[in-house]
Amino acid sequence: MCLDTWPVSPKNVIADASNGGLSKSASTHAFEPTNRYALWRPLSAALCRLYGEQKLSSIEYLRIFADDEDCSHFETKKIALEAIDYAPPAPSLNTSTMQSADNSVFLELPIGWYGDWHPTPVRQWLILMTGMCEFEAGDGECVTSKAGDVVMLDDLTGKGHQTKVLGDESVRITAIHFS
Repeated sequence: MCLDTWPVSPKNVIADASNGGLSKSASTHAFEPTNRYALWRPLSAALCRLYGEQKLSSIEYLRIFADDEDCSHFETKKIALEAIDYAPPAPSLNTSTMQSADNSVFLELPIGWYGDWHPTPVRQWLILMTGMCEFEAGDGECVTSKAGDVVMLDDLTGKGHQTKVLGDESVRITAIHFS
């Protein structure tokens, strides 16, 4: 439903702070939704009409993988996000397709930490929360990752990769293991 077809104009709806919901409107229409989020869905749809459809969103990540000769390499990939009703009655939000995970663990690489050549022990997503580190692949290429970056470790064979903490801050990571 578009904003202009609502029984009550949004500017006439008065928020009742005492109960966190909406009370009567200032107009002649009574509008008392039992759910305080009742306005979000129509508002979201109206904003899409006003400002155009949302562009397809994605998350970019670095994948470290081993080729057929067990040499590791980097590739940049993207995960597509699509608007869905993830947590109704909240407005739609962009999500990836659902994937299973086996375990999760938080890691902290201390200042100055260096991991010599090693393959990943398990396929895993790394989400850097703090700090900055450098990965070196078997082909000699180096990539710097910082807080907010997402890395998929997929080099289960061969000599793997090297990891080095850069700067004066430890690197905190959320690791999500998957098969």
